[in-house]
Amino acid sequence: MRLRGLMGAGLDQMGRDNKIYHMKTVFIILLVLSKITVMAGSYDAVPSLHDNKKSVDTVKVIYYLDGKQVPFSTIREKGQKGELGSVEGQDEPKHAIRQYGEKFRNGVLFASSVEGMEEKEADEPYDPETMFQLNGKIDSRYDGKQIMLFTFRQDTIHSVDTAVVQNGTFRFLGDEYVDDFSLVSIGNYPDKVLSSEVILNKGSIYLEFDTLNRVWGGELNDKFLAFRDSIESLYTQMRAFDAASQHDEYARTFKHHMAYTYDFMVENQRNLLGLYAFNAFLGHYTLEDPSRFEELCDWFDKERKSAVVKRELRHKELYAQRQQSQGDKYIDFELQTPSGETERLSDYVGKSEYIFIDFWASWCGPCIADMPYLKKVYEKYKDKGLEVIGISIDHDKKSWLKALERVDAPWRHLSDLKGKPSPLTEAYRINEIPYGILLNKEGSIIATNLRGLVLDEKMQELIGETE
Repeated sequence: MRLRGLMGAGLDQMGRDNKIYHMKTVFIILLVLSKITVMAGSYDAVPSLHDNKKSVDTVKVIYYLDGKQVPFSTIREKGQKGELGSVEGQDEPKHAIRQYGEKFRNGVLFASSVEGMEEKEADEPYDPETMFQLNGKIDSRYDGKQIMLFTFRQDTIHSVDTAVVQNGTFRFLGDEYVDDFSLVSIGNYPDKVLSSEVILNKGSIYLEFDTLNRVWGGELNDKFLAFRDSIESLYTQMRAFDAASQHDEYARTFKHHMAYTYDFMVENQRNLLGLYAFNAFLGHYTLEDPSRFEELCDWFDKERKSAVVKRELRHKELYAQRQQSQGDKYIDFELQTPSGETERLSDYVGKSEYIFIDFWASWCGPCIADMPYLKKVYEKYKDKGLEVIGISIDHDKKSWLKALERVDAPWRHLSDLKGKPSPLTEAYRINEIPYGILLNKEGSIIATNLRGLVLDEKMQELIGETE
């Protein structure tokens, strides 16, 4: 791919005083560890292992330990001594650039050589039939600063181009590249980083850096912009229905959302937009529409190797395991009340026709959002034999108690304060929350994978009453 501009000969080391406060643990490159023994001298530079006859650049890799930049020798020493508590971070450069700036284009987790990038001659004419012209607008306070355009291939950097902001504008020119989303980025941590994905389809493209970072121009960018706007409109409607407790309207809008994303994937299954939607929304079909889940996987990942498909297959397996537990007796546990008393689930089983156990936590946003639905179901059926017990999987009692004040849920609340994983979460196969199970008077599990709205449907089925 021809582009005007080259990646520099390496990455400048970050100054000693530039502390990254929210990098709490070590960020490290895993894929180079097996090759590190070939290096001599400084361990914060990873030389290319390509043909030694070629002139290649050395790519700097930045390591952090407890928020401070350190050489790899420190990381290696700590690792050999077993003193690395955890190793975490991103393993691909796109996230590092978006999060921390172009200086981290090889990331704190990824190293690569700039060998093979071709320089585009500055005076080469623009051909709209084969090339893109990206015209950007940005706040004029960035005048004189470099802005960079990255393309990617299979999670590695394919090419880099650099421009200078002048009068609040910038421009990039190059050959069409639609194998993946590209990334425009300016700024470096700890300063503010601006970034925006863009599709380098042929023709004129326009990018405005603002709160939404809108991109348009060319077939794919225009399609993607319309798709994003439509999705945001649907989400706005669902939030409004949620706030107004209009559950039926919420459910209908969500089904419309599923149909719309499915049609978008079908229409764009041969370009990167279809794959984008597949990765973003496959989870909606995993349990709600299994036949379409299989169909989408056959289109986009027939071998079932992508991370998103593996994750959803695990969800399906867990769901099936939970379904198989229906008919089993509940598992009793000793739990704590908010006031510190000890109680057991067996203290409640048998005292009402049905018990709904709601597993949640103070840190779980979807759990908190589901509470209004659950309150409505509780009020509707509490005089018809339904009891609700909330079991928090928090490990911090103060957080649990504070959340209880906020949600104001009028049923019994318990917790083992062991977080997850714990014997409780393992016994009830709790991989994600919110999650609920329904017991009958005998203590048998009669329904799993429940939340507020679904519980309402189940109670209607059991009691035979509707709104």
